[in-house]
Amino acid sequence: MASSTMGPGSGPKDMGADLRDQQARAWLARLHGGRASADDRAAHARWRADDAANEAAWTRAERTWVMLGALGGSAAEFERAHGRPKPGTARRAAFVAGLAAVLCLGAVWSYRPYPVAGLFADAATAPGERRSFALDDGSRVTLTGSSVVDFEMDGGHRGATLIEGEALFEVAHDPAHPFVVRAGDARVMVTGTRFTVRRTAAGATLMLAQGSVNAASAAGGAALAIRPGGRVDWAGGRMAAGQVPLRDIAAWQRGRLIFRSRPLSEVLETLSLYRGGRIYAPGAAGSLRVTGVIDVARPDLFLAGLPESLPVQVTRFGPITIIRAK
Repeated sequence: MASSTMGPGSGPKDMGADLRDQQARAWLARLHGGRASADDRAAHARWRADDAANEAAWTRAERTWVMLGALGGSAAEFERAHGRPKPGTARRAAFVAGLAAVLCLGAVWSYRPYPVAGLFADAATAPGERRSFALDDGSRVTLTGSSVVDFEMDGGHRGATLIEGEALFEVAHDPAHPFVVRAGDARVMVTGTRFTVRRTAAGATLMLAQGSVNAASAAGGAALAIRPGGRVDWAGGRMAAGQVPLRDIAAWQRGRLIFRSRPLSEVLETLSLYRGGRIYAPGAAGSLRVTGVIDVARPDLFLAGLPESLPVQVTRFGPITIIRAK
C-alpha cells in the first residue's frame, strides 16, 4: 500500500529534502505534461497527504515554477535572482525553467479543457490514431489522433460535440433532421455534406469539402452560409470566414498536414494530435508563419527542421518540447 502513495522516483520516508524536491518536480512534469490520468492525480494527492515534508516540497516546487515563469525562464535572470547554479545543477535549473513556461503559457493557447474527457465520451483516439464510426442515420465520423467526441443520435436529433481534436464528418442527407456539430463556441448545422471541424485551445475551425453548411456562434448572431472551400474560424468570441483549397481539407486522411501561412502555435497544436507529449511556442515564436506539408507519420522531422526555416531554437525536456524565438 505504501508504494501507491509515492510519486515518481519515490523512496523511503527518511529521504532528504533534495530527493523530495526531485519528486515534486517529477510530479509537476507529469501533471502538466498534457496526459495525466485520473489515477495520476489521485496518486499525487495521496503523496502530498502522506507526509508534511512532501507537501512542503510541493509548495517549494510550485513557488519556483511560478517565479521562473514570471521571469520568462531566462537563465541570466535566474542567476541574478538566485545566484549562479552549483556545478552539475544547470540542467536541472533549465528543466524547471522550461516547466515554468509550460505552466504560465498552457492556459493561454495550449491548455486542453478536458484532460480526461476520453474516459467519459462516446469515442476517443490516442495520439496518431485514426478511427471511423458509422452512425445510425448513415453518417460517418472519422477522428484523427488525440480527439474526443460525443454523439447525439436520439429522439429525432442528430449531432455531435467535438470536445477536443479534429474530426471529418460525412453526414447523410436528411432535410427534416439537421445534423448539428458543437465545438466550443462553434455551431455547424447541416442536412448532408462533408466537412472537418477542429477544436483547439484558441477556438475552433470548420473547413467544408462538399455540400453546404450554416455556421454560427453559440453566443448568437447571424449564421453564415458556407460553400465548398469555405473556412470559418471561431476565436476570442469572434467568427471569421475565409477560403481554403479543397485538397487541403482532411489531408490528414492521406497522411499529410498542409499549412499555408498559418501561425506556428496553430501548427504545433495540430501536430500534437499525432505525437505524444506536448509542444509549446511562447511569445513571438507562436506568431511566426508556417507554410509547408508535414508527414503525419514523422512529425518529429518537422520539429527537427524548424531551426533551418524559422529563427527559433528547439529544446526538449522529456515529453515536453519548447520552441523559442532567437
